[in-house]
Amino acid sequence: MSTNHNRIKVADLETNEPNKILKTNAKGELEFSNVIDNKQFDLASDSETQINYTVAEDEKVISRLKLFNWWEWLKTKNQTVFGDWIFKSSLIFGNSGYFTSDSFRFYMRAFTGKKLEIGVEGTPVDAISIDLNGILLRNRLTLIPGDTAIPSLIFPNGKLTTIPQDGAIERDENGQLWETHGGIRSQLSSAGKSQNYKVYTAILNQTGTNAPIATILENTMSSDIIFEYTSKGTYSGTLTNAFPEGKTFFITTAPNTPGSGNIFYIGRVDNNTITLSFRKSMTAFDEIVNAMMEIRVYQ
Repeated sequence: MSTNHNRIKVADLETNEPNKILKTNAKGELEFSNVIDNKQFDLASDSETQINYTVAEDEKVISRLKLFNWWEWLKTKNQTVFGDWIFKSSLIFGNSGYFTSDSFRFYMRAFTGKKLEIGVEGTPVDAISIDLNGILLRNRLTLIPGDTAIPSLIFPNGKLTTIPQDGAIERDENGQLWETHGGIRSQLSSAGKSQNYKVYTAILNQTGTNAPIATILENTMSSDIIFEYTSKGTYSGTLTNAFPEGKTFFITTAPNTPGSGNIFYIGRVDNNTITLSFRKSMTAFDEIVNAMMEIRVYQ
């Protein structure tokens, strides 16, 4: 038996473990503590390690068992992370978990059969469902507006489905867009036959010395054409740099009944101006009724 700092070093009387110190605890009871390199170390208990508040330093040590118990206890508690956590492998949730953002709580629910649903607390059904068939949105999808660098939505080129599916929009290997309804797949537009001109299509009406009023059916030009009364049966249309020479094409149709002899035609004046004329039996007439016109400006 040896002495060290007024303590008696003995073997554990029950388990015959070496390097023990017999000491009196706070209750006046004798108990054994470890002796390592002639130093005394008190072991912290589970209740002393499984805490969520600050304590004064007591120089107690934690055994491997207490460390394991602490880790198992910690995993059962809610944690608030204020810094950035980087997961190099994966983040695993149980069958149900959630994360919050401001006043919203988002739920993530996992199901057997490789299915994940994400929703907002308080809503009757989850907004997003992900499984082997893809992603299902149960309400709507709102895209942010595109800008000069990034479009809001891109359909990549690919192969069309073997069986057309109602409601589908697809792009084939050549970039052609297709849509399907009623089991019939139809072209939305043709990449190989794309429209290579801007168009202005309208129906004109006019009385007296008033400017013609246009009911626009289609306009892919930079803006609307401004029409003005010039003289009896003659009118002008202006739009800056809209009518380049050699690339501007006009189509006109005057409403006719048998014997009316109505004539409606358009001509280019310069890059900014066109002239319109309306005749009845070759006579200038201050009235236009449902005259149809189309202007094409080729690229």
